[in-house]
Amino acid sequence: MTIARLARQAKRPHGFCVKMTAVAIMGFCFIFVWSMFSSSSTSATTQRESFDDIAEPVAGNTRKDEKKINGSVSLVVNEHESRRKDRKEEASLERKEKDDGTKKLPNEGEKDNQGQEESGDEESEKEEEEGEVVDGKKEANDGENTEGNGDIQGDGDLIQNADQESVEEVEHESAGSKSTGKKRKIKGPVFDPNAHYSWRLCSTRSKHNYMPCIDIESGTGRLQSYRHTERSCPKTPPMCLVPLPHEGYGTPVHWPESQLKVLYSNVAHPKLAAFIKKNSWLVQSGEYLIFPQNQSEFKGGVQHYLDSIEEMVPDIEWGKNIRVVLDIGCTDSSFAASLLDKEVLTLSLGLKDDLVDLAQVALERGFPTIVSPFGSRRLHFPSGVFDAIHCSGCSIPWHSNGGKLLLEMNRILRPGGYFILSTKHDNIEEEEAMTTLTASVCWNVLAHKTDEVGEVGVKIYQKPESNDIYGLRRRKNPPLCKENENPDAAWYVPMKTCLHPVPSAIEQHGTEWPEEWPKRLETYPDWMNNKEKLVADTSHWKAIVEKSYLTGMGIDWSNIRNIMDMKAINGGFAAALAQHKVWVMNVVLVHAPDTLPIIYERGLIGVYHDWCESFGTYPRSYDLLHADHLFSRLKNRCKQPASIVVEMDRLLRPGGWAVIRDKVEILDPLEGILRSLHWEIRMTYAQDKEGILSHRLHNLLASNNLHFDLIDPQNYEPEDLFKEKLVIIIASTWEDGKPPQNAKFFANWLAESADDFRVGSLMLSECKFAVFGVGSRAYGETFNAVAKDFSRRLRDLGAKEVVGVGEGDVDGGELDGVFEEWSGRLAKVLKGESVENGEDCGNGVVVIDESDDDEDDGGVESDIVDLEDIAGKGPSRRSLVVAQSNGKLNGENGKLDGKKEMVTPVIRASLEKQGYKIIGSHSGVKICRWTKSQLRGRGGCYKHSFYGIESHRCMEATPSLACANKCVFCWRHHTNPVGKSWQWKMDDPLEIVNSAIDLHTKMIKQMKGVPGVTLERLNEGLSPRHCALSLVGEPIMYPEINTLVDELHRRQISTFLVTNAQFPDKIQMLKPVTQLYVSVDAATKESLKAIDRPLFGDFWERFIDSLKSLKEKQQRTVYRLTLVKGWNTEDLDAYFNLFSTGQPDFIEIKGVTYCGSSATSKLTMENVPWHSDVKAFSEALALKSKGEYEVACEHVHSCCVLLAKTEKFKVDGQWFTWIDYDKFHDLVASGKPFDSKDYMAATPSWAVYGAEEGGFDPDQSRYRKERHHKTNH
Repeated sequence: MTIARLARQAKRPHGFCVKMTAVAIMGFCFIFVWSMFSSSSTSATTQRESFDDIAEPVAGNTRKDEKKINGSVSLVVNEHESRRKDRKEEASLERKEKDDGTKKLPNEGEKDNQGQEESGDEESEKEEEEGEVVDGKKEANDGENTEGNGDIQGDGDLIQNADQESVEEVEHESAGSKSTGKKRKIKGPVFDPNAHYSWRLCSTRSKHNYMPCIDIESGTGRLQSYRHTERSCPKTPPMCLVPLPHEGYGTPVHWPESQLKVLYSNVAHPKLAAFIKKNSWLVQSGEYLIFPQNQSEFKGGVQHYLDSIEEMVPDIEWGKNIRVVLDIGCTDSSFAASLLDKEVLTLSLGLKDDLVDLAQVALERGFPTIVSPFGSRRLHFPSGVFDAIHCSGCSIPWHSNGGKLLLEMNRILRPGGYFILSTKHDNIEEEEAMTTLTASVCWNVLAHKTDEVGEVGVKIYQKPESNDIYGLRRRKNPPLCKENENPDAAWYVPMKTCLHPVPSAIEQHGTEWPEEWPKRLETYPDWMNNKEKLVADTSHWKAIVEKSYLTGMGIDWSNIRNIMDMKAINGGFAAALAQHKVWVMNVVLVHAPDTLPIIYERGLIGVYHDWCESFGTYPRSYDLLHADHLFSRLKNRCKQPASIVVEMDRLLRPGGWAVIRDKVEILDPLEGILRSLHWEIRMTYAQDKEGILSHRLHNLLASNNLHFDLIDPQNYEPEDLFKEKLVIIIASTWEDGKPPQNAKFFANWLAESADDFRVGSLMLSECKFAVFGVGSRAYGETFNAVAKDFSRRLRDLGAKEVVGVGEGDVDGGELDGVFEEWSGRLAKVLKGESVENGEDCGNGVVVIDESDDDEDDGGVESDIVDLEDIAGKGPSRRSLVVAQSNGKLNGENGKLDGKKEMVTPVIRASLEKQGYKIIGSHSGVKICRWTKSQLRGRGGCYKHSFYGIESHRCMEATPSLACANKCVFCWRHHTNPVGKSWQWKMDDPLEIVNSAIDLHTKMIKQMKGVPGVTLERLNEGLSPRHCALSLVGEPIMYPEINTLVDELHRRQISTFLVTNAQFPDKIQMLKPVTQLYVSVDAATKESLKAIDRPLFGDFWERFIDSLKSLKEKQQRTVYRLTLVKGWNTEDLDAYFNLFSTGQPDFIEIKGVTYCGSSATSKLTMENVPWHSDVKAFSEALALKSKGEYEVACEHVHSCCVLLAKTEKFKVDGQWFTWIDYDKFHDLVASGKPFDSKDYMAATPSWAVYGAEEGGFDPDQSRYRKERHHKTNH
């Protein structure tokens, strides 16, 4: 009843609840991330996933969001995958405030980085006084032509249109005169921290496509039109949430695939369905809307159309002198798509009369688009900024109303810019009128051609580059605009029937054509004031984007395409992302200094806007919103700042992100609003001007003449811990007691090592440590959980704690005092002035900063090594920088001649416990259990059944113990090193081969006297004929792998090399091997990431490229599939789709081997498939191939099945999967090209699939171990 009552009250014209409502974005993940570059500010990142929480009315006591922040640098974002499709049209949610109020965020600093942000009130006020250079609305709001856009909440009157010529006085004031009256400054907070909010879904005619300032919504009468003639917004901003489409909103197709297809349900529209039937360039196919590459609105193809334009006007060089283009009208976007390939940024202008909503389709595909009326008011662009304007199949009446529309094009077109007009049917009267009009504005007709292929007439005009030609006109109609009229004034300013003079003064923008792209991005013409500030701004945003946004926020940028910078200044944020596959809509506030011309001059795009109103676009248009000090800038501007967040909710796609940087006093109440709406929050806190706590500690110890390094944990190799003498850790705690992103790997390594019985409790016995924690006591048991866990784990490994754990409380107001006291005690202990815990300490301190700091510590960057745990990809990290301490290598950290040894003592000890024989510094060899089995006559491995390997003569080795993956089913329990490139000391390949054979034969000799081992088989075993380069690690990483393979072949040893598909270039360069394997552990990007846990950020691209490289190989190639129940056994179709990529000769399908549980692998016997499961999977794959592959062999004991290419290896009904090894070696020695058919041999009947032997060699004796169970008496 309460909810129903609230809903009714919200519909009253002047309801009290309407004025008390604020914003909600349901299902978002919101992250506050403090940036090092804005000390008095905080930044936040949010991700929106769904509307599940408002899907149905909430009765009685609403469920509280239990996600909390534990006084941390940052908080992990948990994505919500559910999307309820049967949402009701209305929902209500009421926030219940806690009795103790909202948690405050500490603000340790008051000043921002100088010259970077206008975040303070004084600067905001100063900017206001500089003049609203583009805003013509305030003085022009008493016009006529009201169209009935009633407030959808039922409260408030309409904003009046301002279309009269008399409003030209507005421009005069906007051009430079300051306001005589001073606005009353609001001294209170932007958001009311004690407010209560109730929400409902918007109930409008436009439903899920509602655009508040464009669509007509009225509570009375039947309207004939859906959209306003001009922009007209409700006086009271909408405070409801736009619903998702009726059929649900699916995860958008990611770029670049979205160029060719989108989910139809995301853009479904009755008029669109009819439009599809009449056009061939878009086709509905199942759940997708397809855009065939060979189809477009241009007959003959868009490429032919563009080529003809360049042929007509050779001066048009797409992507060089032509960078920014405006495309009038939105059809198939093929024009924008083709120009994008040429480095041209095309902004499509979707007109309000487009009731098919093709502009929404363009946005869903990932093309820059805005929606705007185009009738009597100026477009929201500055003057002279577009290099070219294009109108295809144009039916716009350019000559009507005194040619206002064409004069508007003249205003925004750059001097010397091109206007490209194509029409399908020439109208003589319209043609004559257009000729007269273009002549009156002195546009030069460069070309006029009828394209017979495209069946369109194309005209290309050029705007004058100087004012001289205007003086030669006989008739001065249209007249030149008055000198004091501002050509850049565009917000609610009517179009003029006058010509703005071409800029001629050096301080005016547009006097010169910009540099060619991409040079223009960082070229600053003379008219730009304060170039130094622009350069600094560019560097500032580049650093933030690279060091924080791209790596430290948990955003998967491969899913990001459409971005909006809600308060752009000079385009620095967009420029920092220019080389990424995204586009940024830069929004310059109408009441701020006009910097939009600078943005266009740099080859970027943007519009003017006032965030007190809704933006001109469809709901769900953007993947990411960026708001830098937006709310503080609007403090004295908007009556309802919460409506801005409602608008952000409308603009963002489900699953989209918002990054908000602002002052703490603004984000604190905003956090409360978001919590009531179930936004998940991730946060960092303000730091003082010296930096966060670790930097302060660095300065304190340095002032005490204590020498140490300041190191981010993502740059530190945990394996080096045992060499350290003293480690100091500043550790923050995130939500649920988790470590920050940059410390995940360090924390995981510490936990795994402490839990691994093989490591031992004395590994860090020579290391001393101290830990200080940063958390919030409000979160009970998880308060400083990370710091406490680090302390416990280090002690478990034998390290000695010199000072007890310091526990800082960010919410208790005593963080600084506690830290200073703890730091002081630590300094005294290090200087020997006092002793705690019975420990004395020396020099050589390493401080690890766990605070996710953006600021570079000044260290020298080296090769990047990314690490990841099973939950997701970790941040990139750099190798530890060697620092000098007392003339020695710091910590004696194991580097020899600038190169570290791959096998550290810890790794060596762990591998040797598992039976490995370590060769040199990076290789290994181990005897296989199947080698032992066949030596005893008890049967060989599946390679014996499939390929004729003599298992007792097979040597299992690797030249690289390092790997680029951390697979969940790794039977080495991740005791081997990891890395993305070779950065260790390298041993000679001949020495590796000699040592491997020597160690292998020694292990074989140890089998002498074992029951079943005959002298004959023992002697054969002492002369290995095969080498499986698949022991552990990634053998192809070894730089001299080809030399090693050559040496093995020279000794008549065949090679079976396995690679993890992360080094496609290495595969391409690899010489012929007997059989080349690629591990295909998963068939989708998501499952591969979860199973292989790759180090590379572009692991999927590398994976696919590796398969493509496999296809080029002439010798035998194999896909190796390891099936893990619950992980990858459901991806049958996806696996099949990979067949065509690599075209392997064979596909091995094997069930995962359970090797026991460990801290690094959570597999259990539940994940191990039966042989019947593997057979069923294999048969289904073979069936899908429609005869291209058939099931050829099986080895029941190994739970393994082999698929083989029928055309190659099935001859006259008999399989030839075995290898003629002598023939192979002859072919290699000949030096002539050969392929897999040249050395194949017949497969014995007992190895063929379905044989009763199940792949067991009948010449061997099957041994079954008898198990004797004790009985209880």
